[in-house]
Amino acid sequence: MLKSILIGLDGSPSITAALELGIRWAKRFNALLVGIGIVDDATIYTPEAEPLGVDYHWELDEQRVKEASHKVKQLLASFA
Repeated sequence: MLKSILIGLDGSPSITAALELGIRWAKRFNALLVGIGIVDDATIYTPEAEPLGVDYHWELDEQRVKEASHKVKQLLASFA
């Protein structure tokens, strides 16, 4: 039987159905329900050509990582 259930939290509309099913199965099989949120910074920090002496690209990437981290924290708090 099921011992643990892992649900990826991505903020999509379909996550509600996955959570409801996960909760039902966790109760039914006395399983551990775990939610995971991932900040994929490797895809955020993509190399781009920029003019010499310009560093705004990294600043934008840093802001995107912060926003993604904040979103994941909100999703995990909601999951809890």
